[in-house]
Amino acid sequence: MIQSTRVKPYNSVPFSTGDFVLYWMQQSIRTRYNHALEFAIDAANDLGLPLYVVFGLTDGYPEANARHYTFLLQGLKDVQDNLAKRGIPFAVLLGSPDEVAIKCSSNAKLVVMDCGYTHIQRTWRRNVARQLTKPLFQVESDVIVPVDVASTKDEWAAATLRPKIHKHLETYLVPLPETRLEYHGILPWKNGIDLTNIPATVSTLKVDHSVPATTHY
Repeated sequence: MIQSTRVKPYNSVPFSTGDFVLYWMQQSIRTRYNHALEFAIDAANDLGLPLYVVFGLTDGYPEANARHYTFLLQGLKDVQDNLAKRGIPFAVLLGSPDEVAIKCSSNAKLVVMDCGYTHIQRTWRRNVARQLTKPLFQVESDVIVPVDVASTKDEWAAATLRPKIHKHLETYLVPLPETRLEYHGILPWKNGIDLTNIPATVSTLKVDHSVPATTHY
């Protein structure tokens, strides 16, 4: 079950024609317990359309280095493999994430995005909402209790916020079943980033390479 309080319409664009549902994954980089993914699958099934998932990879993320990008791409490879098992096409495209989302949404019926809280993530989402010509929904999946459900004001200490979160845990801390995608298609985008050779891919990125990937865990 996806609680309605996790879902937020992010623009007021009416529904029109479209060939697929797009999930712009940017924060919730996983396939298990991902409310945005399951919401997108439900929407695609209801509309009788395929679902495509896209991630925009920018090599200009503030202060990120080769170690960060290696870890990120390893996670994205897991996502790609797990989505493939569920028949859901996935692409990692190089570019500013907001620009990738806008470009890939041109033939979408609707767009779903997850929720991050850094300044740059908020900026990306605002840019997408401002330019998108398709309905856009944000689904919170990175906290157990949505922030605006837990509290509607600034909290001065964890001690004041914690009991407000705890009173909602029974509602939100529940299993999230995985839904089978009913309709399938072929990704309409080419030239996605190769995730089969991550060191080679990282070497092509314009990032700080003075901090290399770890060789052990």
